[in-house]
Amino acid sequence: MGETIEEALRRFLVGELGLPPEVAVDSPLAESGLLVSAQLLEVVVFVEDTYGVVMRPVDAVPEKMRSIATIAGVVRERLRERGAA
Repeated sequence: MGETIEEALRRFLVGELGLPPEVAVDSPLAESGLLVSAQLLEVVVFVEDTYGVVMRPVDAVPEKMRSIATIAGVVRERLRERGAA
């Protein structure tokens, strides 16, 4: 079985953006200072490239980019709209 959306996001955040490996799926990313706004844009690009979805401007709001879990939820929502989930 392939990695989950949460696992892929964590791998990207740790490997590419330098977050600590112990970051939890519900850790607040921006509020805690783990990510700055420019890095959130990198997350959007990663999601779009990895899952072939288009993140809308409404998806890039703090409450939807709050944690790995909330970002994964947005990805699943976009995949469902596309008919791939």
